Amino acid sequence: GQTDLTSLTFDADYPNQLWSTRDAGDSSRLVRIDLSSTLVSTTEAGNTQRLARLFDATEPAYGYENIHALEFDGADTLYGVGTIINVDPYHVADPANFGPYLITIDTTTGEVTQIGLISGDAADLSTLTFDGTTTWYGVDPVTDKLVTVDETSGATSNVGVLTDPAIPAVVTGVVGIDFIGGVFNTLYAVTADTLYTVDPTTALCTEVGPVGGIGVVLTSLTNDPNNTDQLF
Repeated sequence: GQTDLTSLTFDADYPNQLWSTRDAGDSSRLVRIDLSSTLVSTTEAGNTQRLARLFDATEPAYGYENIHALEFDGADTLYGVGTIINVDPYHVADPANFGPYLITIDTTTGEVTQIGLISGDAADLSTLTFDGTTTWYGVDPVTDKLVTVDETSGATSNVGVLTDPAIPAVVTGVVGIDFIGGVFNTLYAVTADTLYTVDPTTALCTEVGPVGGIGVVLTSLTNDPNNTDQLF
């Protein structure tokens, strides 16, 4: 098993498979989590299977760490946000910019392709989601802004500051967002202890309620596309 997993995401083409990463000193490892126990050799649900070390497609000495956002697009390509780590600094010069970058990850090999620096109205993203049609969204962890993300460049555009008008107050510390599909296609967001719905056109939030329990601190959010009543 693995501990200290970061962002979670489901692969819609493979039921009961969650993907995540964990930092391992030299570079993050891609991790697959089997909820039905069909992918691992044990019978205990929730086992994890460590896959490849993440490495850059252009410079293999560059690994990636702090992968705090993962999401598949409609073509089953895994996107993420990560920062470069030079695993061979004695022989390879550091990059001009360590990131964070919008990246794609080959789930078979761990090869990472840079798309571009996170730029524009956000300098980093704490989470990332795809609406299932054409639009990507993320959250700036510093300004608490909901932004759209250009999947071809990493450039972001401001939607608005995540705000709960019932209080009123800014919703801070969002660690995960994801859409639940179907007729409503609702965007959800979660902090360490509270679940919200979010209007993706205004960033206005409505509290659903507290989540977790004593000693439970949430760090991610994802929807099972084969069970739209279930968030992880």
